[in-house]
Amino acid sequence: MTTLTKGEQFIYDWQYGVHGATSFKGYLSKAIAVADNTNLDKLRLAFPEYADAMNSFHTVKGWWPRVEDIGNKDRLVILGKHPVQTNVATKKENEDESI
Repeated sequence: MTTLTKGEQFIYDWQYGVHGATSFKGYLSKAIAVADNTNLDKLRLAFPEYADAMNSFHTVKGWWPRVEDIGNKDRLVILGKHPVQTNVATKKENEDESI
């Protein structure tokens, strides 16, 4: 079974908005994503796994699709627009159909 590394999980969560825009990790992911080489080296001192993973995200061909596939293996992913599902099995017989 393949699992994500700490850095890969950080990038996966960043891409899927798990961190939250105003959380520490949300701000950190934004800072690492836009850092120039000098600042990235400084961030790497404190967050080496995250900085290296972000570098791989930006530079290694096929890295992100592989990480995304591993991260999505246990996750239900629905693409496109789908109608709202109704649970007809538990619908009451007398319930008004016009609702």
